[in-house]
Order: sequence, then structure tokens, then C-alpha cells
Amino acid sequence: MSEASEPKIKQFFGEEHTKVTFPPDLAKFKMRTLDDDIVQLMSRRAYDVAASTRGVSVFLNGNKLPVKSFKDYIDLYVKDYKDEAGNPLKLIYENVNDRWEICIAPSDRGFQQVSFVNSIATTKGGRHVDHVVDNIIKQLIEVIKKK
Repeated sequence: MSEASEPKIKQFFGEEHTKVTFPPDLAKFKMRTLDDDIVQLMSRRAYDVAASTRGVSVFLNGNKLPVKSFKDYIDLYVKDYKDEAGNPLKLIYENVNDRWEICIAPSDRGFQQVSFVNSIATTKGGRHVDHVVDNIIKQLIEVIKKK
């Protein structure tokens, strides 16, 4: 990583796209090969990019990922879960504007969140998550008080 060679840019006359390939510097990380955990992490990141970058087709190992939107990404998380009656989970999804998409789903394991800022996974949440959650809680409290 401290030494970089010049990029090899090849002329291409097919459909417009950008392809990035690189040989990882395994020795730098004291590795001989990419282990399964690293490959899974890189694969997860490819799905994250596909979900959080509009209008971009993402390929992984030559295969186009089936994720074209944040909603598709959400469906990957919840597709195998059912409610108490055996029905698919009910989701509340909102594409608020060009910058915000929000989805809420029930969880039997407490509060969980998946979020992105500028296409980067924010696995620990942040003020953006707090903002959404606080507003949802505020509205729920009002509804509960009325009942």
C-alpha cells in the first residue's frame, strides 16, 4: 500500500462502465490468501454499494447483483422471516426524497438498524438514525395517548 504502480487503462468500445481490479497486497496483512471472512466482508460491501448507489449496476465475480435499490436490499434481510401467523413480515417503507429512504420492520431481538451515509455503512448508527427513531417514537406516543 505504500507503493503504487501506474494504473493500466485500456480502451473500450462496449457499453459504458467502470471496472476496477486489483491484486490485494496479502503480505501487508500477513495473509497468504483471502480467507472466507474477508471474502464475505467484500461481498457484503458489494451488496451495500448496490443498495446505496442509485443507477449503478454492481457485479460480483462476474454476476450482476439482484439489488437495484434500497428496497431490494431490505427484502434480502427480511425475505425468510414470518410473523406469528406465518405471513411475510409487514414493512413500512418510505422513499422520502433523493437523500432519505426509510424502512421499519418488526424485530423479536430488540432494536436493530442498518444505515448508510454517503453510501458508507454506519453499523453503529448515528445522529441520522436517532433522528428517525426519535420522530417515530414521538408519533407512536401521541397515538397511544389518544387511545
